[in-house]
Amino acid sequence: MGVYLLIHPQRVFAFIMTRYLLLFSTLLLSFAIQAQDQISTERLTLRSNALNVSQGHWQIESGFQYSGTSIKNFGQYKFQSPTILQRYGISDKVELRLETSIASNFAINKGAYTTNYYLTGFEAPTAGAKVKLLKQKKKFLPQIAALGEVRFFPLASDIYRSKKIIPRLQFLFTHKVESFTFGYHIGSYYNNRFHYSYDLYLQKKWGQRLISTINCVGAITKVSEIGPSRNNNIYSSIGYYISPSVLADFGAGRGVGNRPDFFYKAGLSFNLMK
Repeated sequence: MGVYLLIHPQRVFAFIMTRYLLLFSTLLLSFAIQAQDQISTERLTLRSNALNVSQGHWQIESGFQYSGTSIKNFGQYKFQSPTILQRYGISDKVELRLETSIASNFAINKGAYTTNYYLTGFEAPTAGAKVKLLKQKKKFLPQIAALGEVRFFPLASDIYRSKKIIPRLQFLFTHKVESFTFGYHIGSYYNNRFHYSYDLYLQKKWGQRLISTINCVGAITKVSEIGPSRNNNIYSSIGYYISPSVLADFGAGRGVGNRPDFFYKAGLSFNLMK
């Protein structure tokens, strides 16, 4: 269930520390996992890529995201932790996916303390499948995959719950050339009206430990009085291989011509079985 509270520093601190303990427990678990081939994670970008989890692998991609927007004296902030994406390969061409998260929304009005609020609860889970359509051939033909997902708002906590069920379909293209990976994706989703989404990313591997990514994502819909017809974000991240099967990441981004003013992400990705 959702929780509604006036901003209270001690309560906020206790809640955030509880979430960090969950992430710390995940970190301890990851160090006990046997080393395998270096994993590929979707956490280094804001959306997916065309690379699948291999058959029999169960991959966990966990972390947090903090974002904020300020308008004069009024600031709105959102803290998502833990966010957990589970990916399981039922074959080398098909993976099943489930993404869950707990989110806290809070506001600070410097001019009136009574308008401050703090809300927290489980966000709508997202379930789906990624299907590899074409393996990369030579350097010119990319690997291609289709990703279908559905977000179930009736299963969220009270504060996030609605009758909406939002479908999304993406076609993912990924080129790997030596130490570089280049990806571009197109898709659409329906949330009261159709939105068409796109993104580009460039990734560079630096030796055996470091990997960096720059990413631009966006969505377009019909112009209306409800909200902006375009939404664009840029994001840059860096990853560090703690072991071949455990990757830590940190990144920062912001909206381009729209909200949010900033957002930060950090987390861990690892395999639980082979």
